[in-house]
Amino acid sequence: MDKKIKVILVGSVVLNLLLLGVVGGHVYKRWSAHPWREVKEQLSPESRNLVGRTFQSAFRDIKPLGDKARKARADLVKILSADEFDEAAYDKAAAQMLEIGGEMKAHKVETIKTLASQMSVEDRRKMADRMAFMVGGGHERRVKRQRSPKMVEPEHKPGRD
Repeated sequence: MDKKIKVILVGSVVLNLLLLGVVGGHVYKRWSAHPWREVKEQLSPESRNLVGRTFQSAFRDIKPLGDKARKARADLVKILSADEFDEAAYDKAAAQMLEIGGEMKAHKVETIKTLASQMSVEDRRKMADRMAFMVGGGHERRVKRQRSPKMVEPEHKPGRD
């Protein structure tokens, strides 16, 4: 093998490893800075244990629903990708996907209710703060709205030809 090719090959491998390290470090930093870790450290040991066990159990219970949801999405993609669009099949697949999503949300809500009934007031408030931070809102605060929105002119106004 030519010496130039060896140098280029080694340089390519080194750059790829460097890029992989940078991306891996970024992903790890984002994962480790997740707000749940901060809340978890603030919870009492009993609540931390209770939350961990409850979430593990809930994940086992909800996993089959997640599998069904992935299948429903795949069916929807197949319908949308078909040469001819079948509205009835689309409606059926979309309804199934929405139904599964509703079941998953209902299970999550019930899990949080069960968990909250067993936690102390202080720990529930910490969990509520985390939830409000993650989904945006939950606490009453002033909402800033644009008071003078820009109107978009239609391209063709009726009566103008």
